[in-house]
Amino acid sequence: MEPARTSLDPLRGPLGNTPQYSHPVPLIPESEFPLHDAAGPWKGSREPVSFGVAQELAAVRRESTDTAGVRLHLPVRSATASRPPDPEQLTERLLEGALARGCAAAGVFSLEPFTEGGRHLAGWLEAGHHGEMGYLAEGPRHLPAELLPGGRSGLVVALPYGRPPPAPGSEQRSRAASAGGAGDESRPLIGRVAKYAQGDDYHHHLRVLLLELADLCAQELGAPVRARVCVDTAPLLERDAAARAGLSFFGKNTLAIVPGVGSYFLLGELLVDVPLAAGARVQGQRQREIPRAGCGSCTACLDACPTGAFLGPHALDARRCISYLTIEYDGVIPEDLRAGIGAHVFGCDVCQDVCPFNHSAHKRLQPSSLGHHARLEAP
Repeated sequence: MEPARTSLDPLRGPLGNTPQYSHPVPLIPESEFPLHDAAGPWKGSREPVSFGVAQELAAVRRESTDTAGVRLHLPVRSATASRPPDPEQLTERLLEGALARGCAAAGVFSLEPFTEGGRHLAGWLEAGHHGEMGYLAEGPRHLPAELLPGGRSGLVVALPYGRPPPAPGSEQRSRAASAGGAGDESRPLIGRVAKYAQGDDYHHHLRVLLLELADLCAQELGAPVRARVCVDTAPLLERDAAARAGLSFFGKNTLAIVPGVGSYFLLGELLVDVPLAAGARVQGQRQREIPRAGCGSCTACLDACPTGAFLGPHALDARRCISYLTIEYDGVIPEDLRAGIGAHVFGCDVCQDVCPFNHSAHKRLQPSSLGHHARLEAP
């Protein structure tokens, strides 16, 4: 796994859809993958694998994993079809597999350079808006092909997290709470934790999910597949990947927004060395055209930021962002920002809580697979 990273890549946003942490993830035995479990989501279409075979495959994978995280995925058995699926058929099965595993949306992107994203990042870094996050200058983040030599396609998934946001009428409550109830001595001090951190560790969950999809890819083809899983710590402009796949657009709060889903999701990517149908995408329970959208004249997120971290639409100064100040920054909080931080102790959701796309989109087909720890939710 790459070095510890947190959340303020300017092309991902103040929470970046995928806040980052360093957490060692052990190799998951093949026997734990639903793909090989007759009781799993592929029941009836796959045979369970004996423990011995699973251990053999796990050993092969360990030996086939290089220091960059590239893994070799093997089919459990030869493909039963007379011939392997074409790129369109394989893509459809992978997208269906992503939805079956709890993703709200998924799509395919090509591995050409993110030229515009690279320019944006370079200008942002040059202006010093990244604060002390020097690691954001590491690696060619706009060159996805360099993460997997010989790679041909990328799959990006959006995994929802947290509970639905407050109702539109409660936006003022969110703003007042962000200030920690200043002046109300009758209220107990309550630390506020960002929604993404109120559930289980998403790194492990997303990695397992994407490894399962890589196994599914190998099984459908009946041949080995080289793949790399990226869960926000890899040097990849993942929000650009989601936009190229047609999943999302760039919100004024710098977050990726999926119409019909909102922005409360985590992004994960799977790079593979086989061709997929670039631009194919799914949302909900069926494949369909995801509507293009934008923020229009709305500035709710820009206006609501307690510390004035936005320089304008699509422009964030991380040094004033509550997520940066409560997660990344090790120094003394500037006095002029303390009142705005209020009771926030780990991250911030204000610019998402007020977003109309989050108020109109949260009709989930199922609860977030990351769970929710109610004790971390401020009343």
